[in-house]
Amino acid sequence: GELEYLAGHPGVGLVYGDLEMIDAAGNFLWRSTYRDFDLVDLVRRAGWISQQGNLIRRDLLDRVGLLDTGLHFQMDLDLWIRAGLVSSFGYLPQAVARFRLHRDSKTLSKSYLAAQDVLTIYRRLFARPDLPPALRAVENEALSSAYLHAARGWFESDGVNEAARHLQRSVQLYPPQLLRRTFWGLFPSVLVARLAGGKQGGLYRALQHLVYGKTDR
Repeated sequence: GELEYLAGHPGVGLVYGDLEMIDAAGNFLWRSTYRDFDLVDLVRRAGWISQQGNLIRRDLLDRVGLLDTGLHFQMDLDLWIRAGLVSSFGYLPQAVARFRLHRDSKTLSKSYLAAQDVLTIYRRLFARPDLPPALRAVENEALSSAYLHAARGWFESDGVNEAARHLQRSVQLYPPQLLRRTFWGLFPSVLVARLAGGKQGGLYRALQHLVYGKTDR
């Protein structure tokens, strides 16, 4: 397990594994898998490691500080970036924790807070004078990914106009974002919602059916 991994890798400050996603009743939904840690890659794509499935050394927390409680949602992403600047991480390709999804969970009900947090974290990161050159080299691409992530958060919270504005900023910062699957996984839904005047009315459902062949996407 993770304790054994840390014991056998004294130079690693944090270890994480995969997650089993479950519903409100505890039924298995899917397994979220991750990859070996690469800070530049994580920042460049506004990526993620498992929050519930990671274990961090106390001495690493002493070096970088605890969670930033001034953030609403993405305190863990902020911590991982700060820790990744000074330490290596390990990855176990096995399920080490479960994550329950339900409509009242913070993950699903407060997505607009995630949208605000991710931009705060990235603006603060790229304002650092000691930023490694490898991170500085991907600044525009990383900020573009952060705006795309924020657009998704706004859309999930029915902030359709904000989602559209953040998508536009994402492309302005890094035009190749237009070629990414992640962009086209979100853009059509935002466009349909804007044409319908929001996500809640019958017109939105009708347009969803017209474009996607179903009413619930």
